[in-house]
Amino acid sequence: MASKESADNNPGLQASMDEATKGYFLQQTMLRVKDPKRLDFEDMKFTLYFLGYEDTGITGDDVHKACKRFESLGVEFVKKPDDGKIKDIAFIKNPDGYWIEIFDTKTIAKTTAKAAV
Repeated sequence: MASKESADNNPGLQASMDEATKGYFLQQTMLRVKDPKRLDFEDMKFTLYFLGYEDTGITGDDVHKACKRFESLGVEFVKKPDDGKIKDIAFIKNPDGYWIEIFDTKTIAKTTAKAAV
């Protein structure tokens, strides 16, 4: 029987590294807390807090190349790298509709410097 973490039990999980994403890495994860919801379970002596949503970023070697790959896979875009005022940053949606930021190590410094001016 395959383990809970195996590729057999997790659609989309690869057992081996895909050459197309070899240089990609998870750059950031941020939990935004806005108007947390509290649910008390007094009988069981615990409380659940619903905190908000997660913001995730992925860095690759070329944001445009990464976006072509995501587009070929049918991923929904919020913003493509050439859209809007801030260039060379993209946002895609994960299957739950949360945004994932996509950028690359070559252009992120100049892109954020221009946006800060």
